Amino acid sequence: MAIQICILDGALQHSVAEQGDNGDAIREEVVSALSEIHRIGSELQAGSGGANHPFMEDHMRDFISSVDKARSAASLEEPRYYFAGKVAGACASCHKINR
Repeated sequence: MAIQICILDGALQHSVAEQGDNGDAIREEVVSALSEIHRIGSELQAGSGGANHPFMEDHMRDFISSVDKARSAASLEEPRYYFAGKVAGACASCHKINR
């Protein structure tokens, strides 16, 4: 999941820096990363792979819902990346604090 969060974060940084011609490619990268994060999160929720992570144990359903909302907003003709930024920022923020 960490790799996909890094990909998502990089794509979001490019979405701010590069508007125009690369817009479709950036949107595809964001949506793809969010889809993978959703897949991984669903697998962790279904199994016991995330059981040692307090956030995943208690809030995985909410996290997956947030990823779905972010993916829907990013998929629009005029994509909105606010919720995708919240997904990437939540992971980065917590992991920087807890290192």
